[in-house]
Amino acid sequence: MKFLSLTFISLLMMQLSFGQAVSPYTTCPDVNIAIARAGTNADITNPYYLYNVNQLTGAMTKVAGNGFKDPLNPAQNLQINAIGVNKKDGFIYGLVYDGSVSTARFVRADKNYGVTSFGNIAPPVSTSGPVSFVNSAAGEMDSSGNYYFSASTASVSPAGTPVLDKFYLGKISNVASLTAGPPAVTYYEVDLSGANCSAYVTTLTSDPNNSGLKDFSYNAYTKTFFAYATFKPTGAANFSGQVLQLAPVIGSNPLKYQLICTSVVNTHTAETAGSLIDKVGKFTVLFTDGSFGVAGKNADGMYDGSFTQIATNNITTLPNPLRGDMASCGAQSTPGPALVPFTTCPDVNIAVVRAGFNADTSNPYYIYNVNTVNGSLTLFPGGPLVYPSNPSINLQVNAVGINKVDGFMYGLVYEGSVNTAKFVRFDKNYGVTLFGNIPPPTSSTGVLSFVNSAAGDIDRSNNYYFSGNTANPGGPSGLILDKLFLGKISNISTVSGTPTPIYSEV
Repeated sequence: MKFLSLTFISLLMMQLSFGQAVSPYTTCPDVNIAIARAGTNADITNPYYLYNVNQLTGAMTKVAGNGFKDPLNPAQNLQINAIGVNKKDGFIYGLVYDGSVSTARFVRADKNYGVTSFGNIAPPVSTSGPVSFVNSAAGEMDSSGNYYFSASTASVSPAGTPVLDKFYLGKISNVASLTAGPPAVTYYEVDLSGANCSAYVTTLTSDPNNSGLKDFSYNAYTKTFFAYATFKPTGAANFSGQVLQLAPVIGSNPLKYQLICTSVVNTHTAETAGSLIDKVGKFTVLFTDGSFGVAGKNADGMYDGSFTQIATNNITTLPNPLRGDMASCGAQSTPGPALVPFTTCPDVNIAVVRAGFNADTSNPYYIYNVNTVNGSLTLFPGGPLVYPSNPSINLQVNAVGINKVDGFMYGLVYEGSVNTAKFVRFDKNYGVTLFGNIPPPTSSTGVLSFVNSAAGDIDRSNNYYFSGNTANPGGPSGLILDKLFLGKISNISTVSGTPTPIYSEV
């Protein structure tokens, strides 16, 4: 018996150590990779191979080797997907489909096909008793070493088909520290009711072939996730493609995420297989026919929903059809040019001015030095303030303060909506860095929320303040004030993406 036990333990240790992940990438953020196998969803025994991705041409260079093998059964090809590259340790992390849609096995992999297994991820739980699913096709790392994936719960219709109950974003924290499994998971519910999302969300319940997101990618500039979702509306011959964003709902407790959908919908003949956002914010997508393309950006450098194909499967040299994923440890959208601060604080008094009334929202803003003795204004040369990615568009900046901590000016940008305002940093030479939109305050259900982009200032401790309010429809003017708020963005010299304000009721 002792002999059998020792033999069994020895064999188990050999299996667990076979091909373990020991060769990380050491060149982050310059790592852009894809994994792919030939075949459709039904071909779950075909091997997955690793490819290095050329971000300019879409060409894929296969990494030599026999493909990913299961460390628990080395004779079996590992069905790995939902990958992300962890910039903290250089390893690939992903999910393995083991024949069940209810769970997925979490694994660490390396650049030479080594794999370490950490056990099954438990699915989300709902008090209403529906069935639970873990989506083993979509996953990503953030820049802080945490892994994210998607999951859902569903009820069963009288006909026996699943009906979507809730959609979740799952998080496994600090994956580099894992030594054994199964990993602990925190689930965040995702609000799917956003504008422009109904067509995609409808297919989650009406199309049995749509299992949800095929992949999503992290943007460290906005600190949110982006997906290029493909779905087939009822009766359509081709797939629709739409840029989606998964963003935290500020102030929600427990924390929730919201699905934000662009209004632009594109047409494709194949589904999304995987996506990545590299170190300069280029958002590229791989399709199941081996083609490859890039999501477009608007004037302020954010994805606007447009899409351009830049490579066919003949260029990518990938199988057709395929199943796979992409990942990058860059994931950093460029925040803007280097700025020139004021270095003479506290002796700085400035004004930011444009001609016209409130309606003249295209007129240029200029910076002036203010003589506080006689009120004269002296123009700073080099203006006006414009969008850094499109100098032909004037920046509608207001609510300005000067930060004595770093010498830069901060303010709010009006972009046509009174509900949000974009946070901005700029300098005395008209250099501009744009950050994300400030979310409005929330109060009781059903009220309207507003951010006042005309009033703001900075205290001496590196914090920016602005005002917002909520209102109800009605009254002579069409709105009845509900609550007035003071918003605070802390430590603004450290902001690198979408700000997270704290609102205090006034």
